[in-house]
Amino acid sequence: MSAGAPVSERITSLDVIRGFALFGILVVNLAHFSNPVSVPAAPRIDSALDASLAWLVAFAAQGKFYPLFALLFGVGFALQRERTTTATCVRRLLVLLVIGVLHGVFIWAGDILTAYALAGFLLLLVGNAATRSLVLLAVIIAMLQLGLALLMLANVSYAEPCLAGLPVAHCDDPGTIAMIDGMRMQRQAVEDLAAVAVQAYRDGSYLDATIARAAEYFVMLGNLAFFGAQILFMFLLGALLGRAGVFANPEAHRRSLTGILLLMMLVAVPLSVHYANLTADSAFRDFLGARFAQGFAVNLVAGTLFALGYAAAITLALRTRAGKWLESLAPLGRLALSNYLLQSIVCTWLFYGHGLGMMRAEPGFAMEFLIALLLFGVQVAASHWWLRRFHFGPAEWAWRAVTYGRLPAFRRRAAFA
Repeated sequence: MSAGAPVSERITSLDVIRGFALFGILVVNLAHFSNPVSVPAAPRIDSALDASLAWLVAFAAQGKFYPLFALLFGVGFALQRERTTTATCVRRLLVLLVIGVLHGVFIWAGDILTAYALAGFLLLLVGNAATRSLVLLAVIIAMLQLGLALLMLANVSYAEPCLAGLPVAHCDDPGTIAMIDGMRMQRQAVEDLAAVAVQAYRDGSYLDATIARAAEYFVMLGNLAFFGAQILFMFLLGALLGRAGVFANPEAHRRSLTGILLLMMLVAVPLSVHYANLTADSAFRDFLGARFAQGFAVNLVAGTLFALGYAAAITLALRTRAGKWLESLAPLGRLALSNYLLQSIVCTWLFYGHGLGMMRAEPGFAMEFLIALLLFGVQVAASHWWLRRFHFGPAEWAWRAVTYGRLPAFRRRAAFA
């Protein structure tokens, strides 16, 4: 294969994991499609079923799937670096960045592709480093991210009684007063932004929604300071796993994969139970509250380990007869970009005022979960149908065409014979 040529070899387990991750992304994002993304999502709870499903999603999905996609991105990066030039990788990331910006501004403000593209450029700078250096860098980034989360928790815990107007001695300190005033201004600015977004999404035209969406999207880019390091850490971890051939040759790494799964069960599961319990309290919706900061720190660890555990569990399951059914998710994963964008298009059309306007009806979380199941089922079936007729999804085809500067074959001739 010549340098810069498209990489055609695929590892089935990676496509299956991507397909599985798309469902997790969907059920998490649905609560944000019916709310502005600039504030913590508050799923509507009208019944015990709503509450149970919201708890389950917080436990098993919230904060677990964007790290999983980041892990897969890192694995793919390691494979790409072996077979393509640096210039090709740069073009690939630039195209992804453009897709992310267009998605965030014109479709849905909760875009994650922009973050992946920006972190990808950082990964590109160090991707050829020795394995030992990558491990050291990953550890440093993980410690910095956790330190930032703990610092945020300490700051909001210190400020929370002052924000509530409680008679606490340190609240009279001039420095604390200035900090509290700044936090109140920040909270008010976000609340004002969310109020405008709700009005535009519920009752406005597509143009109204786009103006509000663009404002939310650029504000959300500021959150990269809080979760960008986690994405880069997962990129590095994925690159290391890809370099080691963990997914290309899982039999040789069965013990390591089993160890990852055990670590998830022993550490991530209890942490995630605690996180899900935190989200059930209305105080969790205050992004400047101690409960939210505690949840962020807890789920930072739980989400990372869950992502690794999900990847390990699926890879191991595919080696068994009982787990072969999971291969039905592979076509969905092969069209991951197209399906991700399609989820945003369909869900904004369902919930926003320029579509069906379901946001005005304020459906309970069980209804939103049912929508996720139905949409995901349609996407699985449609992905199988599509790949029998076409080599790529439309977004994947465009991504390749711009990256490599030529039009790859789109239709499968045999399907039309």
